[in-house]
Amino acid sequence: MNKLRGCIEILESLAHIGHPLGVKEISRNMGLSGSTLYRYLNNLTQLELVEYEPSSRKYHLGIKLVRLGHLATRQLEIHRQAYPIMEELTQKTGDSAILTVRRGTEGMVVEFVENNRRGIKFAMNRGDLLPLPCCAITRPLMAFLPEEEIDRILRANRPKRLTDYTITDLRKIKQELRRVRRRGYAISSQELTLGARGLGAPIRDYSGEVIAVLGLVGPIHNFSRGKLPHLLEVLLAATEQCSQRMGSRVGP
Repeated sequence: MNKLRGCIEILESLAHIGHPLGVKEISRNMGLSGSTLYRYLNNLTQLELVEYEPSSRKYHLGIKLVRLGHLATRQLEIHRQAYPIMEELTQKTGDSAILTVRRGTEGMVVEFVENNRRGIKFAMNRGDLLPLPCCAITRPLMAFLPEEEIDRILRANRPKRLTDYTITDLRKIKQELRRVRRRGYAISSQELTLGARGLGAPIRDYSGEVIAVLGLVGPIHNFSRGKLPHLLEVLLAATEQCSQRMGSRVGP
């Protein structure tokens, strides 16, 4: 039995039984030797996925699993609620709609409803990770965080130049983030894909926290000064609808 599988089976065993277990009980359920089981349990407790009760000498599932489960459920829910809105958004604008969520110092593409008629093929897949400060479809995930958290992200994941237009200067990135907070949306041009522009606006939950970004991407000519107001109006209405479905009662 490999280490990962063993750790997962310990978690499943604790979840199935529903009450704290001692080493002998877990070993009997899984057929593992004591030394191997102690090693797995030690790893799980260090990760806060399992907690040890010294008084009873037993183990139970850790509180961190509750948080992870909540995040997973929330992200599944945002996908379910946002997908039909994204399809409608693509039909109204003729551009592609993207849904992103935060993953540490990066943004992850959760859903991508592409419009192939616009002539630009986006190298975008579900599960792709993008630097948080790189463009309009990720910046709102970062813009509403506390300043110290923004600084930590920039230190941990230094901005990389993805195209000749990507903003990598930290001072300019912070200026862009302030613009996002002030406007309530982000706009970028060719920073991720040459020939393309993007808009992104935050989706909030019942607490007002930004949990996702709904974005529009398309060729530069479709984001001209004359067309931009209409695209913004449609996008902001869509993000408001998504936020309401996630329980939000506050404005952008």
